Amino acid sequence: MPRTPTVDLLCPASSGRRQVGRHPCSAGSRCVLASGAVACRLAVIVGLGLSLLACARISAPPHIGKTSRPENRVPLASLPAGENTWRAEDLDIHYNVARAGDTLEISGFVEFGSNMAKFPLINYFRVYLHFIDADGRVDDSKLLWATAMRTETRFVRWTFQRQWPIPPEAVAMGFSYRGAATEAGGDGDLGTAKTGWEVYQAP
Repeated sequence: MPRTPTVDLLCPASSGRRQVGRHPCSAGSRCVLASGAVACRLAVIVGLGLSLLACARISAPPHIGKTSRPENRVPLASLPAGENTWRAEDLDIHYNVARAGDTLEISGFVEFGSNMAKFPLINYFRVYLHFIDADGRVDDSKLLWATAMRTETRFVRWTFQRQWPIPPEAVAMGFSYRGAATEAGGDGDLGTAKTGWEVYQAP
């Protein structure tokens, strides 16, 4: 006589422990438990895939191929010596930059303006350096400085030191940033609408 197919089933025991039982599947029919397990695995895989795509969008270099503002182009052929400052509405970037052959070396620190300085909690903040070609388009983007997610300002490391190869087409560099801060917590990324502040500056 052919054996009836079975699947393992976790059954709660009266003692509060979980024990393995056996559950028969009708011949020629679909096992609901088995299909449910497959559906659960598929849901987990899809969820992980969506999460990875979201992370990729966050970390992907921004603005590549876009045209930069003329005032935000520092020529690589004549980089300014000593400490320089890139001033924006929400922050200043104080930096020293030099070119060593085909490599750009840059160091310095970020200083928040008054709008950002009043918030003790940074939800996220990223500053990018962009390599710009002769037509003013962004050829490549590099992450110059960033904070961890939801970090108190007293724990932020404000300095940076980086070096990157210069793309062959690049003739200038520029900066951009995006970030958000809040006074206190809340359910959303910015806490409540009254206490949050989000900023953005294109290259």
